[in-house]
Amino acid sequence: MNTKPKTNSQKTRKIQLYRRAKCDSIKDDIHLPDIKFKKEILNKTHINILWNTPKEDIESSTSKIYNNKDKNSWITQKIKKVMRRIDGVIHKKKKSNHATKKLKQLKQTFQRKSSQAYWKYLEYIMTPEDNEDIRAPTKRFWTYIKHKKSYIKW
Repeated sequence: MNTKPKTNSQKTRKIQLYRRAKCDSIKDDIHLPDIKFKKEILNKTHINILWNTPKEDIESSTSKIYNNKDKNSWITQKIKKVMRRIDGVIHKKKKSNHATKKLKQLKQTFQRKSSQAYWKYLEYIMTPEDNEDIRAPTKRFWTYIKHKKSYIKW
């Protein structure tokens, strides 16, 4: 019998990048649900299916057209690799308590690499590159501040 309370982890929110939309495929994706819907009307399908089909088609087409971002910008492949190794060591540690030293070492490397990547990302936001416009880093900075600010309830 499991006595631990069930914890619900927060679902990651997708950030749709509209600037990188695939504009060529938008027209094709708009016409396909219309044709599909007309065929279903002719086949006399159930009303619930007719109601849900356009909604599902629109949701699937937006995921195809727009690129999604659901991670922090400074998380690199190397950091993800360390995270996966930590998960593997935790899995081994649950079976036998021999991997505590290795787990501690991996957690330290993860903390070090992620903080270095984060500060490198902040440095990229704050400082302009040689061939870049002076206003670009300030825009990146203020968008970063906007995403970081938390709303205080009085």
